[in-house]
Amino acid sequence: MANAITIVILILCIAFGLKETLKHFRGEGACCGGASQKIKKKRLNNKIIKKYILKVEGMHCKHCVGTVTEIINDFDGAAGRVSLRKGEAIVLCDRDIDIEKIKDKIRSRGYECN
Repeated sequence: MANAITIVILILCIAFGLKETLKHFRGEGACCGGASQKIKKKRLNNKIIKKYILKVEGMHCKHCVGTVTEIINDFDGAAGRVSLRKGEAIVLCDRDIDIEKIKDKIRSRGYECN
């Protein structure tokens, strides 16, 4: 009888873990240690002179999107639009920006960025 109870408990734990894992990979769960956050849009004051499209791997949820967006928006003269579905970040610039510094900062937070 004790073995049957143990097996049922294990099955329930595995089912719950699998359910949460699937939510995580669909971008519905709060991964990365934080809940979903409101993503602040940044407007540039001057005319956009450059547009970069970066492939970003490792994003799983809105929190990840918010983190990558915040990294880009912290640079003067740059504004980010990040798509979880496409796995990309669009960087709009109103002045010359060293895009490698933005990529390095994104990588430093654990994401892959081309």
